Amino acid sequence: MKQTIIKLVIGIVLIGFFLIGYNFTSIGTIIEAKLYDTRFDIRGSREPSKDIIILSIDNFSLEDLGTWPWPRSYHGKIVNHLKTYGAKVVAFDVIFNTLSREPENDKMFAEEIRKSGNVVLGSMLTGAEYSKVSSGSNTTEPSESIALPEYYEEMLNGKINYGLANFRRDSDKSVRWGQLIYPLKDTMPTSQSINNEWEPTFALQVLKQYNSELAKNVQEKYFDKPFLLNFAGPAHTYKTISYSNVLKRLPLEADENGRQKTYQEIFKDKIVLIGATAEIFHDTLSTPFISGDTAQMPGVEVHATTLDTIINSLEYHRASATTNTILIIFMGLLALVLFTYLNPLLGFGAMSLLAIVYSGINLFLFLQQKYWLDWAAP
Repeated sequence: MKQTIIKLVIGIVLIGFFLIGYNFTSIGTIIEAKLYDTRFDIRGSREPSKDIIILSIDNFSLEDLGTWPWPRSYHGKIVNHLKTYGAKVVAFDVIFNTLSREPENDKMFAEEIRKSGNVVLGSMLTGAEYSKVSSGSNTTEPSESIALPEYYEEMLNGKINYGLANFRRDSDKSVRWGQLIYPLKDTMPTSQSINNEWEPTFALQVLKQYNSELAKNVQEKYFDKPFLLNFAGPAHTYKTISYSNVLKRLPLEADENGRQKTYQEIFKDKIVLIGATAEIFHDTLSTPFISGDTAQMPGVEVHATTLDTIINSLEYHRASATTNTILIIFMGLLALVLFTYLNPLLGFGAMSLLAIVYSGINLFLFLQQKYWLDWAAP
């Protein structure tokens, strides 16, 4: 009896040490994040939203239209074409925070934005350092500012839509979470700011143009709280068309039935995201889909994923820290009892079976219920 009590006490102490190490170091977080990614590979790709189309600033377009940056008149023509084709929203994942060297092209672009009335531009929260000189000591302090399309805002008398194109990243630099609103903190507010304290993201601004009622609902639901993105697949999962093809109105490829669709059929009532996919821009991010032809995903496609997730309510849900902690304690105590009252071989067999059953339940919850429960630690 005394030996049994000693074993139980030692086991409980070990469970306590494990919980401390798991909850107060980054090891557990990193392991669970990588296993979260593994679940996506197990799940495989899903059907992406057909309401979202990417207009790609790709290698083909750069070869066809010349080196970047292109004349802003090109963007004006694209806006005009897409308006003609009936696109619901045209969103540039491009930061136009300076004017070009061709004022007439800038004016033409601004005029097409005005006439279209459904264009969203990107802005960017940037980190910097400013010098602080005080009491004879030189120090630098971190500062943030927003790179925004203020010149176009001025040309359009403030009638413009833009939002932060930044992404929330985990400690391993991967993107798993979306966010609709960021706190400004010490950053100066813009004309888009909410109560001069919060700045909307690119995705939220696009959603406002696409469905204002839905945008209002999800803004109230999440506000500045992050949510888990439901990635449809690895890079190049969403329907993508080269920028150059649309600018020049080149014929589209025939579908599987040999029928050639028109641009109006393709773009009518769609969200069109315009962004860089060419390698030269280095605008790529690590995501849970680490398999496929590339481990990186273009930023514009992560915006597509964010919109797809919130429009179709596809977000995953993370189990609370309390739930995971209780589960670890329960599994630990169960293992303790099994190894205390069974011989080592039977105890190991029972725990192996329990681990297999738990893994099956864990995967079921993820695949069928979109619920992320810790896997390794329990």
